[in-house]
Amino acid sequence: MLQFVSCKSCHGSYMVGIMGKDVRKTKLSGGKYENTPYVAVGDGELDQNLTIKEGDRIPCPGCGRTCTVEEAKPIDKK
Repeated sequence: MLQFVSCKSCHGSYMVGIMGKDVRKTKLSGGKYENTPYVAVGDGELDQNLTIKEGDRIPCPGCGRTCTVEEAKPIDKK
């Protein structure tokens, strides 16, 4: 599950967590493999990070204003 903020001040959307772990200071990489996007995190880095959950109030990574953490919801496929 991904956690993100959507800032009402700078209008940016930023991923800030993966599976309840704060990734704002984590080195991330990513790309696409056969048209499937992915995000990669260094081995063991998530275990060292603080927890983050929906409803937490944190500074926006773009502008620093306080934003509420949201969780990405699954898309219903019909």
